[in-house]
Amino acid sequence: MGFLKNIAKAALPFAVLSGMLHLLSAREILNPYWVQIFQLACVVAISALGLNLIYGFTGLFSLGHAAFYGVGAYTAALLTKLYVGAHGEEACFATGAVFLGSLLAGGVAAALLACLVGLPTLRLTSDYLGIATLGFGVIMKVLFDNADSLVPQLGGARGMTGIARWTGIPWAVAALVAAILVIRNLVDSTYGRALVAIREDEVAAAAMGVDTFRYKVIGFTAG
Repeated sequence: MGFLKNIAKAALPFAVLSGMLHLLSAREILNPYWVQIFQLACVVAISALGLNLIYGFTGLFSLGHAAFYGVGAYTAALLTKLYVGAHGEEACFATGAVFLGSLLAGGVAAALLACLVGLPTLRLTSDYLGIATLGFGVIMKVLFDNADSLVPQLGGARGMTGIARWTGIPWAVAALVAAILVIRNLVDSTYGRALVAIREDEVAAAAMGVDTFRYKVIGFTAG
């Protein structure tokens, strides 16, 4: 019951704000520019929550967060674009389910890549980890810029165009609330306490029986 109350307390203010902004936007009272800025703010806040889990709670000096953000974004956008290309935007009968599935697929793709990158790089510490993740970010930037030679739909250096405009204020706010709840509960869990212990003193955490490498990979992947 307490868990449900916490969810209600967190979700209710966001739901009210989302409803008000959506209503103002639907009646064209609110400038579309500010609607877009609000949606982008929600998206960047979600990314910042993930980086805070990696950098703030786990204490990992990672400089490649934008690369994982890009992988998730490109994955979700490509799936929706392929769906619209196959069925047509007017004929989409389950846009909500397709959009949600695309978002989840983007998150899974970013997490899997983070796990693969984290397995070798998280054995490094301090500045060396930062240099390794920065190098990975530069590699992904080059791949994104030249991806159109392999997958023309990605657009290469021009960026992806023709993406279905399915994102709205309710989607952005709901995703932000979900991210806040997940991060909050993870930090307050046994895993979260282990991550904080690693941040404070990795040697002491290992001496107390914490599998530091395993928990660092978990924190990096979850972020």
